[in-house]
Amino acid sequence: MNRRNPNTFTLLTVVSLLVTSLSASVTTAAIVPFTEDFSTGSANWTDNTSAPLSWSPAGSFNGSSYVSSSFNFVGLTTGDPAILFRGEQAVNPVDSASGGAFVGDWISDGVTELSFFIRHDAGVPLGFFSRVTPANPPVGAIGLSFIPIPSDTWVPITVAINASNPAIIYETGDFSSIFDGIGNLQVGVSTPDVLAGVDQVVNFSLDNISIVPEPASLLLLTGGALVLARHRRRKGV
Repeated sequence: MNRRNPNTFTLLTVVSLLVTSLSASVTTAAIVPFTEDFSTGSANWTDNTSAPLSWSPAGSFNGSSYVSSSFNFVGLTTGDPAILFRGEQAVNPVDSASGGAFVGDWISDGVTELSFFIRHDAGVPLGFFSRVTPANPPVGAIGLSFIPIPSDTWVPITVAINASNPAIIYETGDFSSIFDGIGNLQVGVSTPDVLAGVDQVVNFSLDNISIVPEPASLLLLTGGALVLARHRRRKGV
């Protein structure tokens, strides 16, 4: 549990998955800090079939908008991972998820934390994971939380982005080879025993996917913004 927020579940352990290949290359820097709150739509995020997510204008953890998808575990066995939400990079940055805000060198860009809010209606607690891959696989990193997330409630999940975090285990490669060029961001769930092979549609909701810099970097960014604002006022802009 994240001590800074007792309601936040940290990613505790990791499983390996096949890496999704994408031919586009990282050419831009991530926007840090950035939060995708889906205020106007699905922001080019897709579901497990790469179809656009459903969008709701209200009902999130703070009453605002959110996106959702559905999944059926009928073809899976216990422990199988299932990707629910895909934030993929496109050849044209405008077509990328969140306009490419998550695409870039997370190390140089100072990303130290990834977080999101999740909700489901499975009727049983579920373990979720986040997964990142560069634009040029095969390398990737994925975290799976074994702390059960209850049904029908919004829950924040947070993972620290640093090379010493034992919660990050790599499919192939290492911290530098993955996080210096993130292209794709995904959120998924581990198949629970009670739903494995069961023909039942489960609904999942997602909101406030965020990347943030370390506090020192955030202070520098804030200071720079203040200086720019003062400069513009003096210039009468």
